[in-house]
Amino acid sequence: MAGMSKKENVENQYSDKQNLSVRLNFHKKYSTNPVSYQDWLFEFYPIFEGCRILELGCGTGVLWDGKIDKLPKGTSLILSDYSQGMVDVVMEKFSSNKNISFQQIDIQEIPFEAAYFDLVIANSMLYHVPDISKALLEVQRVLKPSGTFICATTGENGMNHWMHHTLKKFNPKISAFYEGRIPFTMQNGSTILEKYFDKVEDFQYDNATKVTETNDLIEYIRSTISISGITEKQIEGLDQFFEEIRQSQGAIEIPVDAGTFVSKK
Repeated sequence: MAGMSKKENVENQYSDKQNLSVRLNFHKKYSTNPVSYQDWLFEFYPIFEGCRILELGCGTGVLWDGKIDKLPKGTSLILSDYSQGMVDVVMEKFSSNKNISFQQIDIQEIPFEAAYFDLVIANSMLYHVPDISKALLEVQRVLKPSGTFICATTGENGMNHWMHHTLKKFNPKISAFYEGRIPFTMQNGSTILEKYFDKVEDFQYDNATKVTETNDLIEYIRSTISISGITEKQIEGLDQFFEEIRQSQGAIEIPVDAGTFVSKK
């Protein structure tokens, strides 16, 4: 996706919760898997009494909704994001929980001592990082020798891929949505992570998306404008284009290619 790792684009995209909330609600509404992505991911987290956890790129904190009170005794959780706007959102949501703290952090410069955390989480965000190598060296540094790094991401055959080719059919001049390769995917993630971690496992999330209300898909696309490179002018008439597909097929079916990596030092 064009510009998805440019600093100014990322800052604009996540200056507040609006864009991310649109996409989270979209997936929640149209996902065919009865187990949410967040609940599925949570099963991979080795959380124990006294566990020190750092989440980088926490967004709106949806991963922890309904789970904070279930954390083992003595767990300490730091919710962080590159965007202060996202930090403000999670602070408002979870500030009453004494075992949670909040901090604006750039994954490329994590302000903690070496071997400090038992678990580091970085979901759906490494493809936004300008220097992934620098980021992973930092994660490796702050993890304890027995620590675990978990990072969920998208794949090359999911919604972005589908969107690129579908929008090209609508308007051949649109090329920015999937221009070039996504920097960190389910396809290349293992190769990247194995340079920094001794053991890397990948797990695929089985899911698909069936959209029954065209306007929701249009709003999803609009929510990506600051990182996709698409303009409002380029998508004029797109609602009618998608509505014709929905009416002819009953729903707009979009493939999902997503999962997570579990890495250990």
